[in-house]
Amino acid sequence: MRRLAATDSRRGAVKTLAAAGLGLGLLQAQGGEARKKRKKRCRRLLAFCKPNAKRKCCNDLVCSTRGEDFQCRKGLGEPCAEHNECASILLCISGTCDVIDIPVP
Repeated sequence: MRRLAATDSRRGAVKTLAAAGLGLGLLQAQGGEARKKRKKRCRRLLAFCKPNAKRKCCNDLVCSTRGEDFQCRKGLGEPCAEHNECASILLCISGTCDVIDIPVP
């Protein structure tokens, strides 16, 4: 009867180690493909951004400017704590990013 992993000789031990190394190499190659499919990160609140860049602002944020710099800010109707969290023409009114209604005489 023949054994599958004959390690009683030097030649058998080398064959077993080579087969194990090949098996581990194949498992790591499959793991590498899984790493490529990782979730893409997004830019957080008040992080600097570019309007048409690859890395976008997170779902509830928009790339907007107040002055010179573009930053990820909250859009219309989003909850806020300060004015600088809201997009360019919006202000934080009663905890919500909203447009100021100026009465027309």
